[in-house]
Amino acid sequence: MTNERVLSIPNAINLRELGGYPTSSGRTLAWHKILRSGTLSYLDADGEQALADYGVNTVVDLRSDTEVAMSPDKLLPGTDYHHLSVYPLSGQPSFWDKIRRRPHPQHRNWDLADAYLEMLVDHHALAAYRQMFALMLANTAPDHAWFSTVQRARTVPGLAR
Repeated sequence: MTNERVLSIPNAINLRELGGYPTSSGRTLAWHKILRSGTLSYLDADGEQALADYGVNTVVDLRSDTEVAMSPDKLLPGTDYHHLSVYPLSGQPSFWDKIRRRPHPQHRNWDLADAYLEMLVDHHALAAYRQMFALMLANTAPDHAWFSTVQRARTVPGLAR
């Protein structure tokens, strides 16, 4: 299997390989172990099989309950699925409530960048990331690939921790 950053799996949205990136300790993330995507809800049978062939057998879904209900992931039977929503952030309205109430862009008082920064310190989001990392660290199978289903860049704040 070749090392490609952007994977062309049928009907996968913004599917990317996270292997190959350097870590703060000077090591490198292993290829074919961690993927991220916007959603798996549009996968057809070929896309599902392509993910399975890639080695994905665990999915960690960081989307909100609303996002999951609106657009559930399509997974092959036997896939280990974990819904660990980073939303809502502690003491905050849901992500979708913020979007609905968002003022005109000229009146900036909240945007996605703010939400990503909050994810680095919010205790609810950090608990979800801790669970994600505990699941990853508990796995010792060499052929086990992980998948994070997210909308936008929720994986990145978690991996940055």
